Amino acid sequence: MRPHVKFWRESASLLILGRSPKAQPCNYEVLVLKRSSTASFMPNGIVFPGGALEESDSSLEWLTLYRDMGISDSRIAQLSQIEGPRSFIFQRERPTDVAREIALRIGAIRETFEEVGVLIAKTAQQFAKESPLASSVTGFDVKEWQKIVHGDHREFIRLCRELNVAPDIFGAYETANWLTPSTFGKKRFNTAFFLIALSDKPQILAEENEVQSSRWETPESIIQHCRRNEYFLPPPQHYELSKIRYKTDIEELSNFARDRQKHGLTLLFPYQFYLADGVLDVYPGDSLYPKEVNYTEIHHDMYQYQDKSCEEMRKLFPKHHRNELLGNHARVQCNLLMNIPTSNRQLCPIRGDIMSKL
Repeated sequence: MRPHVKFWRESASLLILGRSPKAQPCNYEVLVLKRSSTASFMPNGIVFPGGALEESDSSLEWLTLYRDMGISDSRIAQLSQIEGPRSFIFQRERPTDVAREIALRIGAIRETFEEVGVLIAKTAQQFAKESPLASSVTGFDVKEWQKIVHGDHREFIRLCRELNVAPDIFGAYETANWLTPSTFGKKRFNTAFFLIALSDKPQILAEENEVQSSRWETPESIIQHCRRNEYFLPPPQHYELSKIRYKTDIEELSNFARDRQKHGLTLLFPYQFYLADGVLDVYPGDSLYPKEVNYTEIHHDMYQYQDKSCEEMRKLFPKHHRNELLGNHARVQCNLLMNIPTSNRQLCPIRGDIMSKL
């Protein structure tokens, strides 16, 4: 059994890029949605599609589907051949389950379909032609199938079989793993993020109960809206968009993500400190990040530096991998600082590789 699972829900999310020749300064836009104002977690937040994993996402039936489409077990196994670090979200629950690298991708693709009606999948012929770009499926009653799958997640594999497709797990590239801080109490998520690049922007059909609105927008535009207090962009989404904002070509970014994923992921679990003028999230590698991490309880003094400002903390603790959260929770402003090398060959969220905004 994976450690600590009773302390949070496990989920998966897709950072979907759609080619958009008219977009500036990049040639793609990102699919984002605004959570409902009544949502119990991050209400009104601008987030990526995705959600909690279900038992059916780990079913061995998926392996049968891929084999029926001519995909070898060895090709599927390559997704689990990671040289770098793996957090506990990638540990298999039971030997009879499919590998977590498969289940997490399937769960993210299923949840995305339920939320925004975009089905990331390919036919056997498309799988035979390897490409860094993923594909979406159209030409069926999306709204009806959204209701069916939303009502019973086990129906997702039936949808795929009826359309003669399978979830495009090979076009979903591991890009991040975030764990909600302990300060959030019982409402916590351990989330794997996958980047997907599409050759176009498929039509969105948002699920009305969960999604207030949805749109395609460039990373730069989303971040600027956040700076003007027009969007509530939670820190993980802000960090991930900041990583890709300076990669302006969708194929270059897709190739990079595909090649990078073999180096694994370092779990991004923020340690929080309350300061005189904001909240400080510190990440692995920062001077303030502990050597021994407690993922289940708050075992540090969050108010230890409450008389210090963000600027003072920069000088007191000079190794930076942190996020200064300014303003109230509903309209938080993120100020990322990083002056250390990235881990696992990740893109740096600060322009200029390891330069911080001092």
